[in-house]
Amino acid sequence: MAAVIKPKRSGTASSVPTTSNLADGELAINSADKKIYIRSGTSIITVAVGEVTTSEISSSTLVVESEGISSNDNDSTIPTSAATKDFVDSTVSAMAIALG
Repeated sequence: MAAVIKPKRSGTASSVPTTSNLADGELAINSADKKIYIRSGTSIITVAVGEVTTSEISSSTLVVESEGISSNDNDSTIPTSAATKDFVDSTVSAMAIALG
C-alpha cells in the first residue's frame, strides 16, 4: 500500500507559514494562492507558484538587451526576447568567425 503524504496546508489567501510552523525541510501548501513553501534553516522559501502575476516580477528580474545575458548568468533573472536574440546573434557570429 502506498504511503500518504500530507503536508501542512492552508486555503486562506496570503497565508504564509513561519519558521515556527514548519520543521526544517518540511513543506506547506497554500491552495488559495497556489504556492508551495519549504523551510530551509531559518527561512521560508517559496518553491513553486501556480500562477505568476506581474506584481510578483520586479523590473530587476528582467535582463534587457543593453545589460546582456552573459553578465547576468544566474537563476534569478529572466532575459527579454531582445536580450536573448542579441545573445544568440553574437554567439552565432563568433562561431562563424571561429570556423572561418
